[in-house]
Parts: sequence; structure tokens; C-alpha cells
Amino acid sequence: MLQSRSKAMHARRAAHGFKPAGSNGRQFALARVVFAVLVAAFLMASLHVSAIADVRAGAVLGFMNGLAETAIRANKTIDRPELEKLIRNNVDVESIGDYSLGSYISDLSDADTETYYDAVTNFMARYAAMQSRYYQIEKAEFYRPKHHKDGAITLKSRITLAGGSSYRVKWKLVQSDGKYKVLDASIFGFWLTPFQRRLFQSYVREHNDDVQALVSVLAE
Repeated sequence: MLQSRSKAMHARRAAHGFKPAGSNGRQFALARVVFAVLVAAFLMASLHVSAIADVRAGAVLGFMNGLAETAIRANKTIDRPELEKLIRNNVDVESIGDYSLGSYISDLSDADTETYYDAVTNFMARYAAMQSRYYQIEKAEFYRPKHHKDGAITLKSRITLAGGSSYRVKWKLVQSDGKYKVLDASIFGFWLTPFQRRLFQSYVREHNDDVQALVSVLAE
């Protein structure tokens, strides 16, 4: 059973273009800052959609538009359950969770793996709720997406803060059973998931390779 689940995990990684990430002290320290900015941008942006060039582009932008509107409502009340629902329905938590845990995923039973995915969702929602208090984003402009041969979809955006400063954020989406989900986001050229991978795996190593210790802290 574990072997079957492992094959499925590797298939998801290959389909989504994940590659192993290296690590160093400075990148690990920067991870927390970049993670905070990206989560805040993802959950707080209001949306101004650029011109839609074709039906496929319109579908992707429509997804991002609906996601942003839902995020705005959740952000106003900083409702953790609503944020969890938003993430569960619109983020590819399983692929992100598999990649973040790496080879440690094999230490979990099928039941424990589902608990881990729930914990990852909880962690993202908790962090988003915390950061929503500090990041005031005025709007996000999303531009025409690009469809890649491996099935991934990328699109660029400009996130504008209430104070007037703005940042370019690149998004990576996947489509499964006709539904889009967010797989990753990048700011200043740094992708979010490799940082989360370093955070998770460093925590496990620092706790005697005990994956359950990570699951427990993510679920708090």
C-alpha cells in the first residue's frame, strides 16, 4: 500500500514539475518572510482582470477572480474555518504536502498522510489569518496565462499594497477533473514551495526525524 501511494506521489510531482531543492542558511531565514508575503498576497488581493484573449485564458482568469473574491470575504473577518475551506478547495495541498515532506512521507501510514494533509491546510490557514492583520493589499492585476506542455499553467500578476508599492507575483496552477488549483507562487524570483519544503524537513530533522512532531505542530 505504501509503495502504491509512493508511486502516486512521484507521479504527481513529475506532472507538476517539482524538482529537488537545495538549502542554505540565508535561504532558510528568507523563507519565513517570503512565505508570509505570498500567503498574504494570495488571500488578500482584490482583482482587476486584464483583457481576455481566448476561452482558455478566460477560464483561468475567471478562477483567479472567484478565488480573490472569496479570499477578500474571508479576510474581512479573518475566519480560520473559512480560510481552511478556501485553501482546501483551491490549493493543491496534497502535491504541496508531498513535496514539502519529501522522503519523510514514506514514514506515514495512509491514515496519517490524510491527517498530515489536514494539518498542512490548517497551518496555511493559521498563517494566513496571522498575516492578514498586517498586509493591506489594494489590488492584484492578473495577466494572460501560459499553458505548458507538462500541464502546468503559469500567469503573472502585480500586487499593489494600500501604501502604493507594488510587487510582481507569478502563479503556478494545475488542472484536474476540470478544476484549477494553485500549486505555487513566486515573488522576487523565489518560489514558495521550496521554502516550505526546507521549513518542514528542517523541523523533522531537528526533532529526531519524527514526522509526527511536525504533524502535531502544523495541526495546532
